[in-house]
Amino acid sequence: MSVYLKCLVDTVLEARADPEWWLPVVAAMAEHRPFSDLPTDVRQEVRRFIKDGKSATTSLSRLWTGYFKALENGHPETLSKPPTGPMRVENLRDWNQILQFNELALVLGGKEDDGLYIRDHAILDLGVNDVAVQLRRLAESIGKTDLHPSTVLAHDQESVAPALALADWFGCRIEPDGIEGKDCIYLIGNLAYAGALERARAMLEQFHPARTLVAALLITENLNGMRMLPDAVGYVVGSGALKWGRAAGLGVLLQGSEEEGFHADREAFAASRDRRLPEKIAAEIATEMKALDEAFYDDHVFFSSGALQRIIDRKSSPIQSFGWRMGEEAKDWYTMLPPFPQLFGTPFSEVGSRASVEELRQIDPNEDQLRFMDWVEPTLQNPLEVWIKEDATGQIYGHYFSTVQHPSLPNPAVIVVETVPHGEDLALNNFTLFLDPAEADELRFGRLAHSQNSMSLN
Repeated sequence: MSVYLKCLVDTVLEARADPEWWLPVVAAMAEHRPFSDLPTDVRQEVRRFIKDGKSATTSLSRLWTGYFKALENGHPETLSKPPTGPMRVENLRDWNQILQFNELALVLGGKEDDGLYIRDHAILDLGVNDVAVQLRRLAESIGKTDLHPSTVLAHDQESVAPALALADWFGCRIEPDGIEGKDCIYLIGNLAYAGALERARAMLEQFHPARTLVAALLITENLNGMRMLPDAVGYVVGSGALKWGRAAGLGVLLQGSEEEGFHADREAFAASRDRRLPEKIAAEIATEMKALDEAFYDDHVFFSSGALQRIIDRKSSPIQSFGWRMGEEAKDWYTMLPPFPQLFGTPFSEVGSRASVEELRQIDPNEDQLRFMDWVEPTLQNPLEVWIKEDATGQIYGHYFSTVQHPSLPNPAVIVVETVPHGEDLALNNFTLFLDPAEADELRFGRLAHSQNSMSLN
């Protein structure tokens, strides 16, 4: 509530100076769940202000002043209530901030933000400086809780560098051995597909830590496709990458200008990556974290650390469930698979490697994927491996692995076909392709029901 109340006060002040832009934001904030926890006179006052843009908001100012003094004196918050039931966030500008307003997740932001009211960034390519700000805010907030991490687990290869830096801060390690019954942090660099959290859940349930704080520096997955949510989120964006990581979405691949036009340039993106060893990158992040001016994190920690403790206290499993949807984008069907690779510029694509944004917009997003339907049936009939998984809701997924050859590719690729139960049969749910076979390893979790050395799936 402290974060929500401060942002409401700040937004009302902005709306007095620029009502055309900010009054809709105040109206959207009045639809947030914490608004109903405010005193009746404050709610009525704010709604009058939304209507005319002129009414006094004395009660709101008085409430915030008293609340701030209570916070300053270290008194526990009294206005906080856990969110319950599904949430809808239509018409919200900067809707990602609803995570922190409703104490669903701590939103960290980066160097461009104050960490309280975080602007909507559609495309981000995060470097060492931004990651250092995120991790310092996270580390300082954790320091205000009763969580004492003995381990920082890295989700994948591109999560190793920030995990090492965070482990250096807490003086712990990144190996999973010996974490049973202890607190740990599970760090994801870029959460690009919903199944990543299912993989994390499966791993953490095997390790049996006492408590786990799950953090993702970037979320580039559509939140409607997620049934679980990290406890701390850096940014929610449509397209993003870490300077040492892979591209998620097309935006980070675009090069050019408004005058000359934009084009997708994988070569330029690859050339801009930080190819140093994770240990070298981690050392730089750790140094930046320790040298960071407190102006980049003190407000965030002051207003948000209490919410983090409540988020931790409410958890009943390693990763908390997530239950809101956004309007017509909500779907009943889910997939654990990463998105089908953007094949623009690869030998498979009919679009050139320097396709313009206009050309890309005219292409059916499933066009490339549907060209590979012929590989689905052979994979189901003669898989090399089959992994069976159960998600947080009890839904069963089957993942069928196969290696495929194509004359245009120098190396074999891996196709993974996903099935779900359909009556007494199975239904095709999704499939994806890994041009780098090593990347398919992230889907090898759950129960191995069949391998090429087995004669049967039973």
